[in-house]
Amino acid sequence: MVTYRDVSHVEDAARTGYMAHMEPFLSQMWVRCRDVAAALIASLWRGHATDDVVALIEREPIGRQRGIVFGTLTALFLLSIGAAQFGLIGMCLFWIGVILLIR
Repeated sequence: MVTYRDVSHVEDAARTGYMAHMEPFLSQMWVRCRDVAAALIASLWRGHATDDVVALIEREPIGRQRGIVFGTLTALFLLSIGAAQFGLIGMCLFWIGVILLIR
């Protein structure tokens, strides 16, 4: 006869260890995504440096920060899909455009 053993404490410990391991990674990814979005916004919003846009984003509530960052990166992704319709030349032109825009 098989008896039930409570293993929830093992699962909780595994989840806690996993999240403790992922926390630094996720925070670093958030900073990088925010910086990329800020660089794109600053390149389109003349007269504002990337650091100014980062400061403006950081002043917003966390929900709005996520909306700004993910909205900007989603727009970039959708533009890349549109560029991919023109093949390798379209993708090369897209990446050159992004690089020139951020510089």
